[in-house]
Amino acid sequence: MKILIAKEAGFCFGAERASKLILSKKGKEKVFTLGPLVHNGEFIKYLETRNVFVASDLEDIKSDKVAIRSHGVSKELEEELKAKDFKLIDATCPYVKRVQKLAEKLEKEGYKVLIFGETIHSEVQGIKSYAPKAIIIKGIEDVKKIIKGSPDARQSKVGISLGLKKIALISQTTQNLEEFEKLASFLRANYRNPKIFNTICDATEKRQEAARQLAQKVDIMIVIGGKNSSNTTRLKEICEEIVLTHHIENEKELQKNWFLKVKSVGVTAGASTPDFSIKAVLNRIKNYA
Repeated sequence: MKILIAKEAGFCFGAERASKLILSKKGKEKVFTLGPLVHNGEFIKYLETRNVFVASDLEDIKSDKVAIRSHGVSKELEEELKAKDFKLIDATCPYVKRVQKLAEKLEKEGYKVLIFGETIHSEVQGIKSYAPKAIIIKGIEDVKKIIKGSPDARQSKVGISLGLKKIALISQTTQNLEEFEKLASFLRANYRNPKIFNTICDATEKRQEAARQLAQKVDIMIVIGGKNSSNTTRLKEICEEIVLTHHIENEKELQKNWFLKVKSVGVTAGASTPDFSIKAVLNRIKNYA
C-alpha cells in the first residue's frame, strides 16, 4: 500500500508562530490562553505539559501572563486585557489581524461589510467586533436575503430594502476558496461595484489545492486535525467530494478495516495540526500496509 502525503499539510505560519511565541516567552510561570491557542486537542494537551493552559474567560486566569490565541479575540476583550495590566502575549495570526483592520476600515468608510464565515467561530466573532454592523454570511442564499430590494441591486424583485449603497465582501481566513469565489461572482452579477477582498490565507488555499490534487490519485484520504478546526473540516469536505475520506484527530482513531484492499492512501492535515500528530498517524498506517 502506497502512502502519499499532501505537499502542503500541518502547521501554518500563524499556528507555528503562535506556539513558538508562547513557548519562548513563558519562562517558568503559568501562561493562560483565552480559548485554545489553536483548534487542535492534541497540541493543547502538549501545551499543558509545558505549563500553558486554556482559560474560557477572565475569571479562569490564574496568572498574570495571558496569551491571545492565533484566531484573535474581540476588540473589546483585548482592550479589557490591556486595562487590567496583564503581561500580554499577542499570538494573533498577522493575517487575522489584517482582516480585523480591513473590516474596521471598510465600515468607517460607509460600507456594509459581509463576512463569509462561521457565525460562532472565534475568528469571525473577533473580526465582527471591529465592524459591529457587519453581516456574517454562509453562502449565496444569505446574500440574496440582503441584496434583494436594495436600491443599488440590479435585480430587485422582492425583499426589504436595507438601503445598501456600498457593499464589501471579506472572508474568514480558513474558508473554502471555491465557495468564496462563487459568492464574489454572485455579488458582481447582482450588485453595482461591490468591493471584494479575498482574505483567505494563502496557506489555507495551498492546503486545499494540495488536498484536492492528492485525493484524485488515491483510494482513500485521511485528514488529520481537530474536529473543531474550521480549516481541517474544509479539507475533509473537499476530499470527500472526490474519494472516501476519514477525518481523525489522532492515530488512535484509525481503523484497520479502512485499509483492506486499499492500494494507495493519501494523508493531509489541517493548519493547526502539529508534526508529531502527523508522524504518529503515518507510523500507524505503515503497520497496516
